[in-house]
Amino acid sequence: MKQKCLAGFTLIELMLASLIMSLVMASIYVSFGGCLRAWKEGNSRAERHQVVQITLEEISRQLRAAYIAPNNPVIEFAGDLERMNFVYAAARLEEAEQRGYGLYSVNYWLTSEEGSEPSKLMRKERMIPYASELPSVSSEEVIDSVFNLSFGYYSRDGWQESWNSNRDLPQTVQINLVLQDETGSTEAFSTMVDIPGGG
Repeated sequence: MKQKCLAGFTLIELMLASLIMSLVMASIYVSFGGCLRAWKEGNSRAERHQVVQITLEEISRQLRAAYIAPNNPVIEFAGDLERMNFVYAAARLEEAEQRGYGLYSVNYWLTSEEGSEPSKLMRKERMIPYASELPSVSSEEVIDSVFNLSFGYYSRDGWQESWNSNRDLPQTVQINLVLQDETGSTEAFSTMVDIPGGG
């Protein structure tokens, strides 16, 4: 008489298979978590780069359209290492508000709230309807988490730390911007803008 052989797993084999499966699942979870974290950091960095690129392009466009009126003390180009104020000529329409041809006074500066280390790049822009009247406009935040901002001004005399004139424009303006992320690491951005008619 033949004995039937019953096929099956022992308890030790089942426990060993469960352990191997748990190790495989844990390694998949850890690698997936690392990939997800890297994707989020990369996405955040790309967004930050895009905001900085758009901001630097806008400032560059405004600087290339900078305007000076020698007989009008309101229309001047003034700046130092940490802030810049100038008037530019514009002809554009924006979604938020209708803008046509005209002169716009724009200020850029760095501000920080009490108790916080990173600062914010701020902008105040207003249309100059009349030479002597500047309507008040509230400030707006352009970029947050700014670690450092500096401006430099170039003319025939070389690089200068400040510029204050209603007669001449600088030939070139350098903008240096350093951002700080959530981890505390910094990243520097820089651009140089040639101003037509400056010198």
